Amino acid sequence: MLVFSVEAEPEASAGQLPKSEFSTIEKEALKLAAEGKEVAPEEPAEGEGEAEVAASPGAEVFTQNCATCHTLAAAGAKGTVGPNLDQLKPSESTVEKQVINGGGAMPAFGTTKILTPKEIKEVSKFVAAVAGGQEPAH
Repeated sequence: MLVFSVEAEPEASAGQLPKSEFSTIEKEALKLAAEGKEVAPEEPAEGEGEAEVAASPGAEVFTQNCATCHTLAAAGAKGTVGPNLDQLKPSESTVEKQVINGGGAMPAFGTTKILTPKEIKEVSKFVAAVAGGQEPAH
C-alpha cells in the first residue's frame, strides 16, 4: 500500500512496518501471557518449556515486528509477505543474520537500529525454538 499526502507531511517509509495488526483484546492477552499471567483456562501444554518460550521476550518482539509479514503458528501469525517460518525452520544464527541485514522487502532491523542487539537475539532464539511447531491452543 502506498500513502501520499497532499500536505507534504512525511509518511512512514517502507522500512517502517506497522507495529501490530492485533486487536486491543489480543494485545492485552499477549501482554498478560508475556508477563506469565494466565489469560484464560487452557488445555495442559504438551511440554512445560513450550509455555515458557511462548511467553518469552522474543515472542513479544516477534509479535510487534514480524507477525504482520511472516507465518509462525506458535505466535499465531499468518503473514504472507515474507517466508513461512514454520516451513523454513531456520536456525537461530540464520534468523539473526536475516533480522540484522534484512533482504528483499524485509528491512534491516539491526543496521537501521529498529531493534536492539538484545531484541534481535531474543527474537532469533524464539523463532528457531518454535518454527515448525503447532498453533497455540485457544
